[in-house]
Amino acid sequence: MNRREMKAKHYLFIPNLAEIEEYELEDTQLDMGHTAVSWDGRWIAYGSLRPFRGQLHEENFHELMEILRVLAPELARPSLDREVMACMWSITHLTRAWAIEPEGMLRSNHLISDEQVVMMEEWLNLFSYAVMILIEGGGEEEAFWEYQQYVHERRYKEGGGKG
Repeated sequence: MNRREMKAKHYLFIPNLAEIEEYELEDTQLDMGHTAVSWDGRWIAYGSLRPFRGQLHEENFHELMEILRVLAPELARPSLDREVMACMWSITHLTRAWAIEPEGMLRSNHLISDEQVVMMEEWLNLFSYAVMILIEGGGEEEAFWEYQQYVHERRYKEGGGKG
């Protein structure tokens, strides 16, 4: 594993000390300000889903996709790292369970707007598609094609349709 892959795995798996202390203080609350999987396997995505404070942070979605891009060579290997795969699966499952499913904690408690649910579902689809293609050996170009289209469309809209 090269230095870049090691750094990406570090960011994926290890929250900083302040995050761990906050988690321990709040016991059942989990609030990490960036994309990460905590030391005990719980997932934080796109800002914070637990407790959700009403905002999704797109820059954290992009950070997650960059981490996935860095880990792409590792995901293409014949033998996959169990810890990496557990994190990928947790991200996919818990996002759906917490934010997208009607009975999930955010929707059932009316904490997330319909627009945010649509955004989370789009991000989850882009992430899970890229993971699927990478572990199937489909290559980085195919894995990140839809994500690149998403980025292009967002820039186009932000630029007032110029681009």
